Amino acid sequence: EHINDESVLIKIAINDSNKYVRTAAIHNPYLTDEKFLIDIAYNGLTKFERKQAVIKITDKSVLEDIVKNESSKLVRKGVILNPNFNNKDLIKDLANYDHTIFIRMAAWKLLNDEKYQSKVFAFFGKKQWDS
Repeated sequence: EHINDESVLIKIAINDSNKYVRTAAIHNPYLTDEKFLIDIAYNGLTKFERKQAVIKITDKSVLEDIVKNESSKLVRKGVILNPNFNNKDLIKDLANYDHTIFIRMAAWKLLNDEKYQSKVFAFFGKKQWDS
């Protein structure tokens, strides 16, 4: 059963000594405070907490800033998994030019564009694309 009091979830996400408990609090669907999530996305103690926060953020400019400037590929992938991240030009840039293959593959997969998908199939092979 989920804790459904957002103020309690925020206290847990800030104060609990266990990183898994903090991450679970951030992941909880009842934690929706955008300002808090943005703060965690930039300043969270672990990349797992920051990833959970970016998955829930709705501010597109924040998502774009994080995907461009964050050092953790895990956090950057969280942006790509966020349905509010839909800047096609930036996604294409990530798919073609990002320095991390992990991000390039995630961006290619996000693009619903046969031209880019065929490029991936040629480069990685169909089996890796589907996994």
